[in-house]
Amino acid sequence: MNRIRLSQSPLSFKLLASLFLVAIGVGYVFGIIHIYNDTGFSFTGLATHYGREGSELTVPPDFAFARLIHIHHVHIFGIAMVFFLAGAIFTLTRLPEIVKSFCIVIPFVAMFLDFSSFWLF
Repeated sequence: MNRIRLSQSPLSFKLLASLFLVAIGVGYVFGIIHIYNDTGFSFTGLATHYGREGSELTVPPDFAFARLIHIHHVHIFGIAMVFFLAGAIFTLTRLPEIVKSFCIVIPFVAMFLDFSSFWLF
């Protein structure tokens, strides 16, 4: 069976894969910066951002059921596509299969845990 390797791919595919990963990385960094600016990575910042007092533990109106469904629908499809494309590129590396499998599964597990946490309110 012929194996496709990133190192043996044409320059155009290497550029595509590299630029995709750079764009995803930049987008991720901007997302983290956005979250930090809005919340400061704290419960108090999160509560303040959504217009609640820091001690009040009620669910913000932005977390209503219909809103959660809409947000999760859009983001799960988009993030899953990013993970799929990044994983597809990652499978072309020469790392052992067990390492590749682990590194491909972890982002999906983390995504589902992250999105399921919204439903725990």
